[in-house]
Amino acid sequence: MRAHTCDNGADTILMSLMRTSLAIDFVSDVSCPWCVIGLYAQEQAIERLDPGVSVTIPVEAFERALRHALAQP
Repeated sequence: MRAHTCDNGADTILMSLMRTSLAIDFVSDVSCPWCVIGLYAQEQAIERLDPGVSVTIPVEAFERALRHALAQP
């Protein structure tokens, strides 16, 4: 149920302005089965999003991310 409706097309304009992009950094341990399950659940959730939402998911191995973090001053 919608809380508010407009007859003048304001909802359509508002929805077009709300289109957005979402970037999710997915850091995964290659030996962890829960990471695969989590990625699958995340992909299912993304499929339920509004089609106007653009989603990018760069996947990075945990060890590589750790080395990169340790290299930072």
